Amino acid sequence: NKKDIAIKAVKIIDNRPSKHAKYELAVVKIVKHPNIVMHFSYFRASNRIFSVMEYVPDGTLGKFIKDKPFVNFATLKRMFYDILCAINYLHINNIAHRDIKDENIVLKIKHSDYPIPKLCDFGFSVRLNSQYDLCTNYCGTRSFKSPELIHAEGPYNPFRADIWALGILLHKMLI
Repeated sequence: NKKDIAIKAVKIIDNRPSKHAKYELAVVKIVKHPNIVMHFSYFRASNRIFSVMEYVPDGTLGKFIKDKPFVNFATLKRMFYDILCAINYLHINNIAHRDIKDENIVLKIKHSDYPIPKLCDFGFSVRLNSQYDLCTNYCGTRSFKSPELIHAEGPYNPFRADIWALGILLHKMLI
């Protein structure tokens, strides 16, 4: 149907995909939201798994912020709202992203009044039984980590950690 696609290759070691690749494939197969990069299929060839997904050509939110330091507030507000909608969708479905950051949000700019953010990279994501379940593996990007992740002192709520990361993201978008 002549749509551009992106293909992500993940190396298989000892005939098994990594834990992060398993997490990502488990999540991207079930999520469907306009602000999450759409996953079409995956296949295995020799020692790699290839994930076929929507191609979002206009760079990351991090690059957008760096290249355009003076974006009007209404645009930023709309973009952040879209990001919140994507995270809300994940959380309602008991999925924590665990690596929310500006580099894991890609933008679709053409044919829109404002850049449409799309969440990607679900390598650290986890699907739990409820929003009260705790995690014990510490992951994510340091500058977006919540205090309990930085201190690594026992189990933490990954949904709350996502909310903390959203606060850091909003701060980065506004300064």
